[in-house]
Amino acid sequence: LGDVLLLQDHQGQIVHAFVHIAANIVFTKNGANIFSPWVLMRIEDVIGYYSKERTLKVLAFRKKGPTPT
Repeated sequence: LGDVLLLQDHQGQIVHAFVHIAANIVFTKNGANIFSPWVLMRIEDVIGYYSKERTLKVLAFRKKGPTPT
């Protein structure tokens, strides 16, 4: 499982979510339409697609493994 990345605007609103695959490649679906496909993209391109004249912050979340006993 990859890390989940979120794009957050200056008001704290989450603009988009996507999954980090490797290096600078992410798995994303750009659009709510059922005909918008899931695609592999460069993270820079996804940020550029959603940032249009606004600054976005990238938040990262990683699933924790089991706690050792």
